Amino acid sequence: MGKISQNTIKSVSSINIVDVIGSYIHLKKQGGIYRACCPFHNEKTPSFIVNQNNNFYKCFGCGEGGDVISFVMKYEALSFYDTITTLCDKYKIELKEDGGNELDATQLETNKILEINKVTTEFFTYKLPNSLSHRLIKERGLSDEVISLFQIGHTSSLYSQLYKYLIEKGFTNEEVSKYGLCRIKADNTYYDTFRDRTIFPIHNSIGKVVGFSARRNIETMQPKYINTSENRVFKKSKELFGLYFAKKHITEKDEAIVVEGATDVISLFDNGVKNTVGTLGTAFTTEHATTLKRYTQNIVILYDGDNAGLKATFNACEELLKAGMNIYICPLPKDKDPDNIARELKNKTNGYIQSNKIEFIKHRISLLKDFNIIDKVKLAKELIRMINLHPDKITRDILLQTYNKEFGFNNTTKPKKHHTVLEIEKETNIELHLIRIILIYLNEWNILNYFNNIDKNFYPDMFENKRCLLFFEYINSEDCESFELSDFIHNKDVAVREISNLALGLDYNIENTEQYDIESTLYSFELKVAERLKNKILLNPTLDYKHKLKVMTKHENIIQQNIIKLSENKNQNILA
Repeated sequence: MGKISQNTIKSVSSINIVDVIGSYIHLKKQGGIYRACCPFHNEKTPSFIVNQNNNFYKCFGCGEGGDVISFVMKYEALSFYDTITTLCDKYKIELKEDGGNELDATQLETNKILEINKVTTEFFTYKLPNSLSHRLIKERGLSDEVISLFQIGHTSSLYSQLYKYLIEKGFTNEEVSKYGLCRIKADNTYYDTFRDRTIFPIHNSIGKVVGFSARRNIETMQPKYINTSENRVFKKSKELFGLYFAKKHITEKDEAIVVEGATDVISLFDNGVKNTVGTLGTAFTTEHATTLKRYTQNIVILYDGDNAGLKATFNACEELLKAGMNIYICPLPKDKDPDNIARELKNKTNGYIQSNKIEFIKHRISLLKDFNIIDKVKLAKELIRMINLHPDKITRDILLQTYNKEFGFNNTTKPKKHHTVLEIEKETNIELHLIRIILIYLNEWNILNYFNNIDKNFYPDMFENKRCLLFFEYINSEDCESFELSDFIHNKDVAVREISNLALGLDYNIENTEQYDIESTLYSFELKVAERLKNKILLNPTLDYKHKLKVMTKHENIIQQNIIKLSENKNQNILA
């Protein structure tokens, strides 16, 4: 087996980058480029751009950039070889190899594991019809379509049936044992790892079978599930069962449902909840959170209703909070699991989940009602610790506001701060700087376009100085037809005239004002407005957590869009 030819690599590199990246994340066209929130770091304002003409992408937030190949490698966490083969398969490009240059040992082993897993999957699925496994999964109500899609299989009680089959297919004793499909006894004979079990192949994000999860067919067998032992291509703490089939639906719905077992995933998928993934019975990890974050920020945890499920839910919340994600819990009755719910509710399952999911913080607090005061204090402190794991300050503030509200803490009991005249002057000084810049640079920058995206109803929230507010409303009104500085200074409106004189009288030399003073003032002004808006939103009792976050994000986007427009206006005027 040789290395991939340069012609193949060139053909893959020339695939339309918008088609490729657009199949993973939502791109919005703006002029000659496409924008999105970067999939490689946490951000709410799009700084990730895709240039279709030059076939490259670049994030101005984290610095990531490259071509089609580097994007898929990074996004799917694939090797170069796997990336090329995946894109060739998806876009119908002939995969050519150069003879003589052998692949390295790592890639050869990876290919061998994937090859033996593929052959093993074919063996298990061939054995499924008319088997005990087939009868059991049909009793669960699974459709033939989903059985085929997930490649569910069967293994009998025969001691070495799979072993003999793999040897006949040309695999060695070392390979079948090294990759966990067979085991060796003391007398050097081999036997199958999976016997009397229903087989669920584990697909990675590009659809390759990297391992197997085997569920017992006889209830007295232990353990209930056996997974493939870890190897070069399979790490249980990293893989999410069903992700390959769910990722498209997760992106479309902008939400992922997280369950524990393979049967939960398949049962939910078969009943319409197709944005579901499972953790294969292991604890939810940082790697799981990182993987899901490529597709959505919104997670609904749907674990078993027993105490073990509750504990696993809290552990998952901690990892998701550290990843900066929005978390909801759909609590189930103590005697129910997701598979039960899906089989009972059928196509109404998704409606049940959406109707019963609640913010994780409200769910956690609701559980405290049956605790004594000592345990309540302990758990309340633990909840504060968890909230502070979230990397985004705005979200932490909103979560803490929800925490205070749910516990009945009254934020208005703090003594009101009395501002001195000097403090008030310092607080409103930035507003005067803004007015001054508008007066001086009105013609050169067409600076009023900077505020076009802001609703006029929001003006009162932008200014603490009422005279600044009057001035700003005036220059944005239809009455203000002339942009001569003298029109403002000699204006008949006393408030407008006074604020103009005050703004122009600040301790600055107009001739020596540097460009950064303008941008610095606008940034400072926006930060102050954003802080005031944030406090207003946080104190609004009619808004829930998700809506508060949405409003804050929308305003943050407006700020960034305005800064971009301001910069574009500046550049256009410089060029002119």
